[in-house]
Amino acid sequence: MKEKADHLQGLKEGEDNDIGPGEVLHRKVLAQLEDSLKKKKRLLMKSSPLMSKRLTFLNLTLPKSTMAISSGVPIKEAEKKILQRSSTFFSLVLRSFPRSRQDERVGLVIDMGNIWGIFKSSHGASQPQILPVHGHFLQPTSFIVNCSGCSEIKSDAQGYFRFECNFYVHKECAESPLEIDHPSHSHPLKLRWCGPPGYSDKCCCLCGETLRLLVYHCSTCNFSLDTACARKDEIPSIDYPKAHEHRLHLLAKRVSFPCACGKDIPGAPYLCHQCNFMIHRDCLVLPRVIHLTRHKHRISRSYFIGPGKFSCGVCRLELDWRYGGYRCSICPDYVIHLRCATRDDVWDGIDHYGKPEEEEEIEEPFQVLDDNLIKHFSHEHVLKFNEGGLVCHEATHCSACALPVYFDAFYICWVCDYVLHETCANLPRKLRHELHKHTLTLRPNTTPDEEHGYNLFHCTVCKRLCSGFKYVCSKPCDVQIDVRCTSVREPFIHESHPQHQLFFTSPEAKYCGACGANASTVLNCVDCGFALGYDCATLPNKVKHKCDRHFLSVCYGEEASGQYWCEACERKVNPSTRFYTCEDCSSTLHIKCVIGEFTFWRPGKMAISRYEVAIVPNVFASRPYCYMCQSRCEDTTGVIYISGEYICSSRCLQDDLKGIVSALQQIREKAQGDGREKKEAKHLQVILRRIKVFTYYASKSRYDHMQLCWIGT
Repeated sequence: MKEKADHLQGLKEGEDNDIGPGEVLHRKVLAQLEDSLKKKKRLLMKSSPLMSKRLTFLNLTLPKSTMAISSGVPIKEAEKKILQRSSTFFSLVLRSFPRSRQDERVGLVIDMGNIWGIFKSSHGASQPQILPVHGHFLQPTSFIVNCSGCSEIKSDAQGYFRFECNFYVHKECAESPLEIDHPSHSHPLKLRWCGPPGYSDKCCCLCGETLRLLVYHCSTCNFSLDTACARKDEIPSIDYPKAHEHRLHLLAKRVSFPCACGKDIPGAPYLCHQCNFMIHRDCLVLPRVIHLTRHKHRISRSYFIGPGKFSCGVCRLELDWRYGGYRCSICPDYVIHLRCATRDDVWDGIDHYGKPEEEEEIEEPFQVLDDNLIKHFSHEHVLKFNEGGLVCHEATHCSACALPVYFDAFYICWVCDYVLHETCANLPRKLRHELHKHTLTLRPNTTPDEEHGYNLFHCTVCKRLCSGFKYVCSKPCDVQIDVRCTSVREPFIHESHPQHQLFFTSPEAKYCGACGANASTVLNCVDCGFALGYDCATLPNKVKHKCDRHFLSVCYGEEASGQYWCEACERKVNPSTRFYTCEDCSSTLHIKCVIGEFTFWRPGKMAISRYEVAIVPNVFASRPYCYMCQSRCEDTTGVIYISGEYICSSRCLQDDLKGIVSALQQIREKAQGDGREKKEAKHLQVILRRIKVFTYYASKSRYDHMQLCWIGT
């Protein structure tokens, strides 16, 4: 017992103990627990047969993550089985042991009668009382816990508690009158200690906060107040010139009313008797001037738009001019609903009222050196312009969008075959896009990443693994968007839905109307509800395939009486769905047969471990065998070449990498055991991390299989 008391004494002093916040027992409780252990007191609680049984000596161990009884039963499970309702106090004692003694086995005699006596004596206990807020005897205490009535913690508050019921209440809440007359309501309000009735909305009619256990309620009017608002002797009123020029008074009644924001949401509004002006409490504090990425100018809040026919710039629904909104002073037809403009995914949270408007510096993506010669920020060499009309080899891919160049105009580096489409070379370095609320910065992805060893990123919008240029958020939002997705701007017209314009109105996931798959980010049609996923919106309109010498274009369904067959897989093609077709030969191919795993990847090499991995087009006369799954490499868009062997997909490559990881781990352990240089062991560790990161990024792809990226030729 002396050892346990000495241990608790060390905890009380707090020296050399790594005890996190909230894990230290109340010092007063610790001191009295020490005294009770020394004197071997046994105070039994007669009201509970379980508590009257003295818990014998328990050997406790403290592993790295959780504490467990030596028999292997977790502490939480042991508390549930043995201590039941008293597990809270038992956990307090267990958490008091320092984390620094994780491997130490601690013996502790716990007598729940002692624990009860400690709390009973240390809180200045007097005779228990029966109060209206609870049906059992309540013991006075000064212990600091969450009040069951108001859910607040007051450091200097007195209160009452019931050990068996896990009930604690402030003295102020416990002694609340059973009935009050409040100026906010015409009827008397009665105290309920079991929470609001089930038919109510469980919100305070004055402050709008969620009601707790103690509630003042009028059953006639379904009117409820929490204890904090019930103590206020007058109805709140405010002077808030940013929202209204007159003093606003709170209507202490939950009513449905037309707010200045245009939403008819039930609640207790603030009103102006002079102007017949009503507004939600939340709408009072809306920002006055904001700057959204959807519009180039700042927009200002107005509670009256004025006559006219308007549609919201975010949700694209009609905006009632009789109510408020955000409006551009330069573009008077551009207005946004108050609620839409301040959505978390739309507004960056900055109020620009009173701040001077600063002009953003436009940073050009390249410098013009001479006729047809430029110096692009993404490349070290000079690029030469090449007019369109010249059909390039299909292996020539743009370094920005990773698509083949074909007959488009492009810039090329004659030193290292670095190629950029003319449109990709003109991509702005700073971009404000409706897909994100912050400014995006263009970042080239043409060199291996220093940390992971390859240029791989996961597009936040289309969920593809990408290897080209990307737009990243200037804030720490972990947003990376492929340049193909940022090329889609509002309003968007797509061949799959040519009759209406498409808009990015909401970040909600929907089923794509083109492919039928569930898309995380879609473009919406506000007229008919059609949705188009960004992966379908960014499909290339013109592609080449080895099954046809002409260019293939996308067809989004047609009426046909005959049967269509895919030239690649020789299976049926549903003519009512989208497919690729040749206008000259009338050949048809499935989308998945043309757009394969490696369509959007620039051919080149990638280094993993000591192996050289290359991605090459699968244009062989005979499709090679995959040495992992022993099947033909069916993906016509590309194939993985590694150490003289072919791999059909990144899924098979992942299986091969498992063997590489196991071998590297053995080599690393042997290198460390032989006392070799730390540099070699560290190099192996970096290789292992690269493989693990590759697997992590690949697992986040929207496809079932994994994908690779290129690190340049």
